[in-house]
Amino acid sequence: MKRISLMLLLLPSFALASSVTTIDVKSLQAKLKKENVGWQADDTWLKKNGAIVKNMLGLRNPPQTDAQFEAPQSLRQSSQATVDWRNINGINYVSPILNQGNCGSCVAFATVATLETQMNIAYFGGLFRYSPQALFACGGGACEMGWFPSAAADYLQTSGVPDEACLPYTSGATGEDVECSASCRDSANRSLRIASYSSPTNYTKDLDSVKAALAHGPLLTTLTVYTDFLLYKSGVYKHTTGRAEGGHAISLVGYDDTKNAFIIRNSWGEDWGMNGFAYVSYDDISGVGHETYSLEVPKYNGYVTVRNPDNRTIVAGKMSAQAETTFGGLQKLEVNVVDAQNNKVATFDCGTQAKCAADFDTTKWADGKYEIFSTANLMTKSAEVSQRQYFFVSNAAPKLNLTFAPQKGDLSTPVKGRIVFNVRAESGVAPLSTVRLVAKQNGQEVYSRSTNIALPEMTLGWRTVSVPNGQYDVYLVGTQKVNNQTNTVESNHFTVNVNN
Repeated sequence: MKRISLMLLLLPSFALASSVTTIDVKSLQAKLKKENVGWQADDTWLKKNGAIVKNMLGLRNPPQTDAQFEAPQSLRQSSQATVDWRNINGINYVSPILNQGNCGSCVAFATVATLETQMNIAYFGGLFRYSPQALFACGGGACEMGWFPSAAADYLQTSGVPDEACLPYTSGATGEDVECSASCRDSANRSLRIASYSSPTNYTKDLDSVKAALAHGPLLTTLTVYTDFLLYKSGVYKHTTGRAEGGHAISLVGYDDTKNAFIIRNSWGEDWGMNGFAYVSYDDISGVGHETYSLEVPKYNGYVTVRNPDNRTIVAGKMSAQAETTFGGLQKLEVNVVDAQNNKVATFDCGTQAKCAADFDTTKWADGKYEIFSTANLMTKSAEVSQRQYFFVSNAAPKLNLTFAPQKGDLSTPVKGRIVFNVRAESGVAPLSTVRLVAKQNGQEVYSRSTNIALPEMTLGWRTVSVPNGQYDVYLVGTQKVNNQTNTVESNHFTVNVNN
């Protein structure tokens, strides 16, 4: 088996570590409070992992704000004081927050996030998930070089992007690029192409145009990330301190005139900001909204979807799935399950019900990976098929085993700098849900870092400068969640004396 590097804390040699590690968070918090700037900072996970920040800022052309063109703003108020696609008449159209991890794939994540929300709006809350890995790999992005929003929009129009199940995201864990050829064999048939795209703004500050576009859906946009943005926790962000770290792409999901701010969706996980979201002042210098892309999705007269199990779910015993369609002229709605070879293993006939719950007994299937999708057979045409979700069946009790060892040396002498470990994870037919590095001192956990992309063989690079000098008990903890039960495995331990 090819060995893959899990570079949780590894940075490409060309990038300098972020200055976020040098900022004293308490002093910044005091400064923000004293100056009443309207936002709060916190000791985010990026603070302790500043070495990987540069590899997460993958925008090739960050906004230039030293000379800025600005369109005159209308004196009239917006027709809507607030637009927030997380809550339009009680409906949340924004797909879940993700974490791009240790790869400069922000453009792909922001583009896919914008596309998913636009599709959810167009199809009345239908559940759509697309593959940022496929868009990034096939469109021409690279972890160490990043990408361009215009190129991502062009690729969506010319070639499209398949569902997430076609090529799950792994670059955030490995720090390595994935070949487009790794996509599923029927990727072309499973890909969505946008009808067109437009640029409400193009390197110009034009608040009225951005607001007008947001009334119809989210926008792909860019910003320059300053050091203090990495420490954002809540409130309306406005650059206060720190240098420009690099360019970043995000999805703009609304605005709020009462706060004088845009609402952005980030790709740094739910532990950053307000569960992954942030307010950014209209007057901030980061350039949010100066370059925007609006995606026009194909117009159909309905959708068909299967709402669970979600991608990467591990199930055992009885499994229930929900299917739904809004197409008229329904003759029959089906829920289908196929194995890893695309052989159909089960079908549930919902009849003419537009919504139905499909129950399956997974004990009749071999343990392994499966995909689920629904099909709406219509009077007007042969059929409409939903996106596919992938999941794992694990009825047999898995044997979990997690080990790691240093690539060089035996850790019997004090260490400094970066240590590299070889990691092996045995977990049966389904992967571990998480693997977490833990460092304890005097029985108290003082440091941890986790990934939710666990591979059978990985390497783990740990920069010991992330903790003060001293003696630590270092080990890994793995989890595997099957239905509502979480199985845990703990690796061997090492006593590590850090002396940087």
